[in-house]
Amino acid sequence: MTWPKWESGTRTVMVNQAGLVLALALVVWTLFLPAATESNRWLGLNGGGGEPWRVTRAGESEPFAILPSGSVDGRAVVRARLEGSSPFVFVDIAPRTDDPNAVVGKLELGPVRLAGVDSTTWRAMGTGGLTNLAETVGSYAFLALADPATRKGYVAAWLTDEWASGSVFYGAGGLSYLAEYGPMRAGRDATRKVDTLVLGAFDDCRLGLEAYADAVAARHAIVLPRQISGFCTWYCDKGGYGNPKGYGACDETQTREFIDKVVSLGLGRWGFDYYQIDDKWQDGKERHGPAMLFSHTRPNGPYPNGMKPTVDAIVSRGIRAGLWYMPFSGDPDEPWWAERTNLFVKSAVDAPPARYRLRQRKGAPYMTPFGSGALDMSNPAAIDYVKETIARITREWGFRLIKFDGMYSGMAVDLGHGRAYVPDDIGNQVFHDPEVSNVQAFRRGLRAMREAMSPGTQLLACNVKQHARGIAASYGLVEMLRIGGDNGPIDTFPQRYMAGPLDGSPRYFLNGRVWYNDPDPVYVRDAVPIGRARLMASWTALGGLLYNFSDWLPWLSEKRIEILKRTMAPHRKPRQVRPVDYFDRTIPNVWKLTGSDCAVFGLYNWSTNAALTVDYPAAFCDLDPEKTYVGFDFWGNAPVAPFKGRLVFAVPQDDCRVIAVCEFDGTRPVVVSTSRHVASPIFDVADESWDASALVLSGVSTTVTGELYELRIIVPEGLDVASAGEGDVRPVREGRLLRLRFANPMEIQPWRIAFRRR
Repeated sequence: MTWPKWESGTRTVMVNQAGLVLALALVVWTLFLPAATESNRWLGLNGGGGEPWRVTRAGESEPFAILPSGSVDGRAVVRARLEGSSPFVFVDIAPRTDDPNAVVGKLELGPVRLAGVDSTTWRAMGTGGLTNLAETVGSYAFLALADPATRKGYVAAWLTDEWASGSVFYGAGGLSYLAEYGPMRAGRDATRKVDTLVLGAFDDCRLGLEAYADAVAARHAIVLPRQISGFCTWYCDKGGYGNPKGYGACDETQTREFIDKVVSLGLGRWGFDYYQIDDKWQDGKERHGPAMLFSHTRPNGPYPNGMKPTVDAIVSRGIRAGLWYMPFSGDPDEPWWAERTNLFVKSAVDAPPARYRLRQRKGAPYMTPFGSGALDMSNPAAIDYVKETIARITREWGFRLIKFDGMYSGMAVDLGHGRAYVPDDIGNQVFHDPEVSNVQAFRRGLRAMREAMSPGTQLLACNVKQHARGIAASYGLVEMLRIGGDNGPIDTFPQRYMAGPLDGSPRYFLNGRVWYNDPDPVYVRDAVPIGRARLMASWTALGGLLYNFSDWLPWLSEKRIEILKRTMAPHRKPRQVRPVDYFDRTIPNVWKLTGSDCAVFGLYNWSTNAALTVDYPAAFCDLDPEKTYVGFDFWGNAPVAPFKGRLVFAVPQDDCRVIAVCEFDGTRPVVVSTSRHVASPIFDVADESWDASALVLSGVSTTVTGELYELRIIVPEGLDVASAGEGDVRPVREGRLLRLRFANPMEIQPWRIAFRRR
């Protein structure tokens, strides 16, 4: 096909009748990306019949342009510019009014007319997942439009949500942006309330979305800490929610028993880092959601002696302690909270229950389903409460991982229960500070938590399935984010185990760049079919996602513990993972982790009743169609036949295959897998080198000390092993496959294999 260009000309926009709306037309042409040159990047803006004006470079002294609009007094602020070698055009927007008491409401930009888009074949990828373009598509934060056959298309997204909650829409052949400020008054410095959106065209929209995530990380100065893995109590089959004797938080005795088992199995060496206690440890009565007294434990609950003794027991074994709580929620009907109603956002309306909404009473605390009363993060007194609580939890009790729930409560908006854009009641709230927007209040609350918590504490935000407005609103302020709804083990929650792949796949590009995506727990318990246990553990591990499990460890069989050992440790290369069939399937079947000398493909069959045949051209999988590849099936523990030109594999129902592949020209041996990890050899093999003159293959492996370790090597015909190094090393030849077994390896294990010609 001919790669589309931005369409020339101008178009008048439809003006939204609600709030502040920017009536804007865009003149755009010759934007052929991702190459970043002056000749192929141009965006012009035309406001209400005025002359187009050029994009400026970052740092140039170009004032904001004042464009006619449908605002209170007819003005808004927009500036378009370029930044260095970025493939995007950056557009800054801010409200402008002469009346500081005017409520901003909304800003709408667009539509941008996109040439070359075929609504019958192109697909949209946003927070709602993969959709067709036949109808209007709305997405929070980001939206990609692409031709599935080529992946060429456009990426439009919000770089910041500092003041407004930003969304992107495609409909009737045009692209538009929506900025929602809620009840925020403009104030005297409205033009300083700037948010930024980006627009770009790409040969591969997966790379465009990854470039967007990189731009978010750069803008917010994000440097992620070392990725951790561990355990969540919530679905534990002994002490978790749903168990007749469980709480959802396990209890003091169970926690110690679990930690003892972790230590006895040596799981720390396999990647186990943290133990996270979930809901039902706190005091109070459950009314509109969880109990809301987070200052102390329930006297007759799972931790009657308080949290510190349990935390001390966890930490003394070298494990990080984590805790669930809801920092931005309180129950106005609870006596303790009833005396502090000044801390809540107030409702601006009288409204009966609708959808998942609780009844709202004008002037009373604003109520959210599950989250109960929304605390007012524009109120210094409420900020003090948040700081005191997080300081107690992290500095006094000693927790270093905080899983905070009810993100939407921090924004004081209705529970969305939608992944795609869903109109809600944003604006029907009254904040203590009238110049604060819903999103700004949420970010103030997060910053307050970060200021008060103990250094080194990590935040896990939960979750954007409840309301996806929290995606861009959380940029730069959390280390981890739940990207989907609650899942559950198949034995107690049929069909919900797919929540992670369903919601995590569209947001893969944020993982390892903006935060670590949390798909909710992996389940390997014996009640789960072993194929499904491998499937979910492999998808989480190979994807480089936050890995936590929720199975009672002392009950697991050796086979199930083995799955944990081979998948739990992070491979620490999440930026090198992407789905192959991203624009083809709602939940991609094929994922690829790319290394320097090889790749690992995760082939996932989500169907419970039919086998899957994966069949793609090599080039579509970013493999060279002219080269031959050899591979190894990790779970099948066997080599696969050499292939060229196409990637073709059969996958059993409700199961997976993890295939490591390497180029093979028949002249030298190649390490194609190891026994250490599902992401091997990328996970653990370094400095692989072939000395053609000496016929020596050498390298270094990271292993688990004292545990059997095996290198899997494909050897050309005509070569035999002459020596395999010193120590307890045993070579086993199976045709073209050489297994090199180390019975008692060191943590950093060098190896050297000398070959001879027959």
